[in-house]
Amino acid sequence: MASILRSDLFMESASAIISLLVAYYSMRAYKLTENRSLMHLYYGFSILGTGMFVRVFSLIYVVMIMANMGGSRNILGLTYTIGVIYGILRIMAYGFFIIAYTERKKTSTILPAIFPIILNPYFELIEITMLIYVVIQTLINFSEKRNINAMLVLIAFSLLLLSHIAFAFSIINLRFYMVGHILQFTAFLSMLIMLIRIGR
Repeated sequence: MASILRSDLFMESASAIISLLVAYYSMRAYKLTENRSLMHLYYGFSILGTGMFVRVFSLIYVVMIMANMGGSRNILGLTYTIGVIYGILRIMAYGFFIIAYTERKKTSTILPAIFPIILNPYFELIEITMLIYVVIQTLINFSEKRNINAMLVLIAFSLLLLSHIAFAFSIINLRFYMVGHILQFTAFLSMLIMLIRIGR
């Protein structure tokens, strides 16, 4: 369980850094092209990266409290609140992704106690639904443009969708949880590569 927690913190921190880099390059690309979709990607990935860092620091804080208190019952309310905040931030981020593509159309003992921070199945279902819409729009965009950048965006959001499906299935088997992190990290890398290509 401890190794899963360490891996979770490492992967989430790495994904947060990549997400903020994607936000930075989105803004750079927006200044070059004045494409409003890129501005909404900037807002989305900024919120997503911030939410990930909030989750990492909250997770560390909760583990420290549990180590000192020697129990988990008294922090259930705290873990639930943190999980809700993190879920809302992700939904806000994916909302900006939807706006971006809508505009394009017009233009251990520890782990069970902290699980509400790590995964909330209700938020996962909402986020999967939102990402399905974004993936459909990126697929339409790729079918129209058929270039490398459009393909990289399609790959990024498809991997992001698959990562949330994996996170949802991690309730059944924890192996899906690390698969989800790997897919999420790869998705952000794909988006970053695309934005670096635009900014060159």
